Amino acid sequence: MTHRDFSISSSERSSKAGSAATYVAFMVGGTIALLVAVAIFSHIALRHDLIDIRNTKILNHQIRKLDTAAPVRTLFVGDSSLGAMFDQGVWSAVAGEPAMQLALTGTYGYAGSYSMIVRALERFRPDTIVLVHALDMMTRDLSTIGYVLARPLEPLPALIPAMNRLTTRLSFYLDSQIVGGAMGGVMRAAIGRESNPIENGFLRQPDVAGAVSHIATGDYLRLRPERINPQKTLFLKQIAKLCARKGINCIYAHGPVFAGACEAGAAYLQAINEDITDAGLIVAAESPSCVPQPELSNTINHVRKDLKPAYTRRYHGLLAPYLN
Repeated sequence: MTHRDFSISSSERSSKAGSAATYVAFMVGGTIALLVAVAIFSHIALRHDLIDIRNTKILNHQIRKLDTAAPVRTLFVGDSSLGAMFDQGVWSAVAGEPAMQLALTGTYGYAGSYSMIVRALERFRPDTIVLVHALDMMTRDLSTIGYVLARPLEPLPALIPAMNRLTTRLSFYLDSQIVGGAMGGVMRAAIGRESNPIENGFLRQPDVAGAVSHIATGDYLRLRPERINPQKTLFLKQIAKLCARKGINCIYAHGPVFAGACEAGAAYLQAINEDITDAGLIVAAESPSCVPQPELSNTINHVRKDLKPAYTRRYHGLLAPYLN
């Protein structure tokens, strides 16, 4: 009887192992190449304002505005609680001099405001800078993406480690919403149908009233001292240092908010005012302006767009004692 030798020679095993390693290397290399290509595509789309997402549209709009605007004495930065209520023309008429509003959205947070201030200071020096943010901003994440995306081209102090900035940028560029928005924006541009969500100096607000869904879910009830994120003062401190170094009067004001939040968040408001003051900024004591539910639009931080002139005048009144 003959016996068949089922053993595999060392050379055959080595050959198969080499083939498997080559396959794995090919797959890994291909995946990395694809991710890099997607990230580059998103980066180019962002730079050319082709990402069809409101957060990126407003960033590019405000940068273009700043790059072409004349210097002003009063500069406003902040989030959508500012953009939804601030009418630049009305403020300028009431104040008797032009002002500039560079509001982004809550996604960019204090980091975005810091970056827009630095961008502005590369062009001119205002007498007063007013930060207007949503009342719940101190409960949110640090929003490093606001610093990474909105920062000026010139190098800034390394507030965030280089590796964190890299991973933050990559995660943004590879986010499915960003990639999808880039693809949609490029296709719309190709057929000549680019979207323009900007209206009256900020993102177009919906024609709704009452912020019903936000109030129904009780979002405003989360405003408690224990929810304050201690990291949030990082960029506030940098803003305060920058203002002190440049000799600029910098004021912090809470944006308009549902009246129920003013009542539910009294202890929270006192706590964050202390944190903001400790960071080195002056807080407008009369803020926030507490908004009746019918005067809200889609969130507890946005006033109806037909009321922008009225709330602009209201904020001029409460900020007037602090303005240079």
